[in-house]
Amino acid sequence: MDTKISSIPDEIIEIQEVLEEIRENKQELQGISNKEKEYMDEIAEKLEFIKKFEAFQDVFNIDEALKNKQLGEDLGSEIEKFWN
Repeated sequence: MDTKISSIPDEIIEIQEVLEEIRENKQELQGISNKEKEYMDEIAEKLEFIKKFEAFQDVFNIDEALKNKQLGEDLGSEIEKFWN
């Protein structure tokens, strides 16, 4: 077997090595492409969440809600004082 391998010209052996490297590189590239797609999908999901949150902020005024909450707590305290 060794004599058969040693009788193969070096160029053919190098071509086989190069072909193997190409195969490995293609597999690695495919893995990287898959990861990139996963990251892009994740980014798209997060951007969609941000858009929805911004739309919610346009409708819901947090400062006004906090002010109303405080007003409700103050009125609750006044009512409690009135009943005691």
